[in-house]
Order: sequence, then C-alpha cells, then structure tokens
Amino acid sequence: MPAPPKPLPEKFIAISIIEDNPYLRSAWRATLERVADFVILGDYDACEAALQAEDIGDSRVILMDIGLPG
Repeated sequence: MPAPPKPLPEKFIAISIIEDNPYLRSAWRATLERVADFVILGDYDACEAALQAEDIGDSRVILMDIGLPG
C-alpha cells in the first residue's frame, strides 16, 4: 500500500483542472504552472475521472468547464 501523500505547505494553492477539450486543458495547465504559488494536482477530461482521483479532495481551486457533457 503506498504511503499517504504529504500535505502541501500552506503557501501553495492546489489546483485541479477539469476540461474535456485537450488543447484548452493543456493550455490551462501550462499557464497555471508558471505561477510559483500554484501546484497542479491533476487535469482531467471528465468529472467522473476527477472524482476517482485520490487527491481531488486536496484541491483548493477546481477550474472546471461548466459545459461538460453528462
């Protein structure tokens, strides 16, 4: 069993991205990774995939496409 993830320091803002368009998802990730205080926990193409991720609950910000199908 893998060790539980260590909590991020308070100064970091943990972000998850949920976007079905791979180009937009990649652009958001590349842009946000340039900000020193941001940590991208993951990027997902669907809400279902994000909900299955172990660290989604650690996100302080979720950048989500509100027009996702489903």
